[in-house]
Amino acid sequence: MKRAAIIFGALLAADMAWALPPPPPALGDLAKRSDLIAVVSVTNMVQRIDTRVSWRKWLPRREKWLRQSAVATVARSIKGKCPPSLLLAHEEAQGLSCSPPHLGTGEYLVFLRWDGTSAIRTDRWYSQAVIVSNKVSVCFAQAVPLESVVADIERVVGE
Repeated sequence: MKRAAIIFGALLAADMAWALPPPPPALGDLAKRSDLIAVVSVTNMVQRIDTRVSWRKWLPRREKWLRQSAVATVARSIKGKCPPSLLLAHEEAQGLSCSPPHLGTGEYLVFLRWDGTSAIRTDRWYSQAVIVSNKVSVCFAQAVPLESVVADIERVVGE
């Protein structure tokens, strides 16, 4: 009985560890890996749910996928040459216990890199930070004034 409890506990702990986001990168590392860093404004976001068939263990399985896209207007470019507007996209399987932040309307600080002609998230989890009352929380840190984060990014990028 004791052995069964230990095995069950280990399985539960493994499942819970899978349900946590990865540790956040340092702001400097995220800034150095990004080609574009900008403050953007999103006013219109489109969301749809699709169904895909995937194969798991040689059996077909239907999965629901959330697809979001939004046109973001660049208010301020911090690193890289940003076009006046960017197409932001997000896609994820539904039913996951832990998933990256979704897109939404509002003002964001975004960290992007070029993938061909498209700008994509530098880091799946930490490449967008919501700006509220001119304060931003980057990489799950406590909210600080946007200008101090921008100064830190410019200092790191300038090195």
